[in-house]
Amino acid sequence: MLRDLEHVLGRWKEYVEELYDKENKPAEEEIPLDEFVEENMQGPIILFSEFETALAQLKAKKAEGPDGIPGELLKSLGATEK
Repeated sequence: MLRDLEHVLGRWKEYVEELYDKENKPAEEEIPLDEFVEENMQGPIILFSEFETALAQLKAKKAEGPDGIPGELLKSLGATEK
């Protein structure tokens, strides 16, 4: 067990470096995408009002999601383009 503060900090440093090591991360091509999702696995229908609320809560200058669309772009489109 690690008790010395210096050893604990050193172990956390090793852990974080290993966690974010790009060499150990899978390439995007290696991550399988579900092209077809059964209807019963899609979840509930999202209401437009729920979408508007979520869009209003998006923070600026954050990374885009898996779709590659930045939140700023969605916000700038306005209600007619959504």
